[in-house]
Amino acid sequence: MKRLEQFAHRGYHFSVITTFSIDFAAFENIACIAFEGRRCNNNIVIADAGMLAHAMESAAELPRTGP
Repeated sequence: MKRLEQFAHRGYHFSVITTFSIDFAAFENIACIAFEGRRCNNNIVIADAGMLAHAMESAAELPRTGP
């Protein structure tokens, strides 16, 4: 999540994130909050389909935000 430091300056309105695996709680509690605080509200996450399916099946908490 060191890349969040890149958002220290305002002005980003859109982000595209690619990842092999995803942790919904970490993404929503760390990245989404950082993005929202900097008014970067248009965010796309591209994850590996197999790992996304695994995360959806095993997640204690499913994503709260989405389309």
